[in-house]
Amino acid sequence: AMLSWQGAHNAIGFSPDGRFCVTSMLENALHVWRIDKPEEKHGKMGGYPAKPVSYDWTADGRYLATAGAEVLVLWPFFGADGPIGQQAGVFSREQDLLSRTVAARPNSQQIAIGYVDGSVALFDRKTQQFMDIATEHEAGAVNALSFSADGRWLGFTRERGVAGLADLGKG
Repeated sequence: AMLSWQGAHNAIGFSPDGRFCVTSMLENALHVWRIDKPEEKHGKMGGYPAKPVSYDWTADGRYLATAGAEVLVLWPFFGADGPIGQQAGVFSREQDLLSRTVAARPNSQQIAIGYVDGSVALFDRKTQQFMDIATEHEAGAVNALSFSADGRWLGFTRERGVAGLADLGKG
């Protein structure tokens, strides 16, 4: 099956339940298709000031966390059509920093966010609070995040040759 949508696609992923396919676009948007009805059930997920090249589904598969904005954007992936025709949830920190990358913590309601200024924060969906993990800024933007399989360790890299590990303890 071909999923048609005009524009350049630069990343692709599937929802954990296998019902949806999402691509990030060269423009500042994502596109989603419901796999069983791709011609009639698809839509643009837009409104980003930068390209949302990084996204990850939460551990429970209910939300897609995306980078590319000054806020954390969570798209709903429950219900018959997931995010199609729905509004995203947006969550703001005290300082408005453009996010570069996101990663969902395994077995948790937490999401790590890496920012263009080099800082890393952890957002808890349950409390809707942000917690700073790393605040050093001299090595450039955060360009990758990854959790260990048990969720204890958060690894991150920055553009100018620095990698870091944060021990988050048991989730």
